[in-house]
Amino acid sequence: MSTRTGRSAGFRIRPLGESDYALIPGLETEADRLYATVPELAGYLFEANASPDILKSAYPPGSGLIAEIEGEVVAFAVFRPVDDALYLGQISVHPACQQRGIGRALLRGVLDHARGAGFPAVSLLTFAAVPFNGPWYRRAGFVPFPVSAQGEGFKKLATSEIEIAIGALSPREALIRYLD
Repeated sequence: MSTRTGRSAGFRIRPLGESDYALIPGLETEADRLYATVPELAGYLFEANASPDILKSAYPPGSGLIAEIEGEVVAFAVFRPVDDALYLGQISVHPACQQRGIGRALLRGVLDHARGAGFPAVSLLTFAAVPFNGPWYRRAGFVPFPVSAQGEGFKKLATSEIEIAIGALSPREALIRYLD
């Protein structure tokens, strides 16, 4: 993975490092406060539910990207192989740093990583109607991922979301972006 700089916005994208795992839960909690602006999710308290150790086991070094502004971590993306695709577990951007192209730059970095690693696609699970979730990914070229095309690993991830009740809050959807 190469380092990419968003010069106009003053941020830098770099690979996820060992010291970043401790920062992700707090950043995730801050970013998830935006869900309070979505009527069907407003009453739900989103909090980071993974400790740094759990994150590291799910997303080992090399399985993520970090965005920094002046050395401060302001956003992250985590991913891992699931079935034949690279599964994008999450992109989170601190609320004070949103609308600067950081999320788009992280997504480009994930897509570049997937291409470089030889994956034919990037898959994900997201809220279908939340503007900064499903519609955002669809504008970035993701399309519905039919159940008939999903592998067992992806289906297991979708089932686990239902078990922890995320899917009960607002309709979820499986999306995929096939790479050139």
